[in-house]
This record gives sequence, structure tokens and C-alpha cells, in this order.
Amino acid sequence: MHAEGISIHKRYTVESEVVQYLAQGTQESKADIKIQFRTGKSNHLEVPLPAGKVRVHKADEDGALQLIGEDRIFHTPIDSEVELKIGRAFDITAKRTQSGYRRLGDRAAEVSYNITVTNHKHEDIEVLVKEHLRGDWVITDENRKGERIDSTTQAYALKLAEGADSTITYTARFSY
Repeated sequence: MHAEGISIHKRYTVESEVVQYLAQGTQESKADIKIQFRTGKSNHLEVPLPAGKVRVHKADEDGALQLIGEDRIFHTPIDSEVELKIGRAFDITAKRTQSGYRRLGDRAAEVSYNITVTNHKHEDIEVLVKEHLRGDWVITDENRKGERIDSTTQAYALKLAEGADSTITYTARFSY
């Protein structure tokens, strides 16, 4: 199958697992490169997509197609959202540090994190920082407004200018 002229949205994502009962120290990572698009007539994809590998190409300066990434999808009906992880951005970095840990009796703990995301690209970007928390949790303090996406994910949207960085700090309380 081949399709051209598909409207896509490109996003960078940094994802981390929060382990509430362990000291995690500092982790460094690179942002995932994700593209999203919708199937359907309005986006030149009027057929369901079969499960399998999707390869994404982009024309270079001479018009030749270059492979920029690939991912696998499940069977996808018409008028559905598709998200592909097509690689890692070497020039968007994240440094995540556990800045505090406090037990609150036998069945609760508070854990604090600082996450600094740096844009080394020569353009402005958007980055979505997703923290995956398990169990019964609530965010008790944060320096910027995040969004609880589902029962296991807290997300923070960042807009970073060329060469800029931004730090997210938050504290989560876990009960178990």
C-alpha cells in the first residue's frame, strides 16, 4: 500500500516509569519521535490499514525518498487515529532526578522528581513528558499544571524554543 499527501502531526515524547518503593537516582534519556495521523477520506486514506510494518519516507533536497523510520500497527479501521514511533531524537534530551522520597507510615510514600528537558535542535519544538505511575497515586505538588491522562499516566506539555530547556518538578503520593 502506498499513500501520499497525508496530513500528520509530529511530536516528541519523553516517557518514564515511576517506581514508588525504590530510590531511582538520575536517569538520562532521549525523546521518542512520534507521528500521528487519521485514516479516512479527508486524509487520503480511504481504506482500513492491515496489521503490520509501516515505513515512513521523506523526500531529501534532491527529491529522493529517504527512510526516516518504521513501526508496527494493529488492524486499523477507517476514521481512526494512528500513532507511530519512528525513532529517537538525539538532540532532545531529558535528565530525570528523584529529588525526594519519604515514607508516610506502612502504607504510603511521597516521591519527588525534577525532569529537565533540553532542546538542542535549531528550531522550536513541542515535547510531551509522560510519567507512568502505578497503584493508587495523586500529584500533591507541581511547578506547572500537568494532566492525568488515565489511571497510570501524568503528562506535561512543553514548548521549547531553539536551544532552550525547561524543568518540571512534581511530588506524587502513593498509597498501598
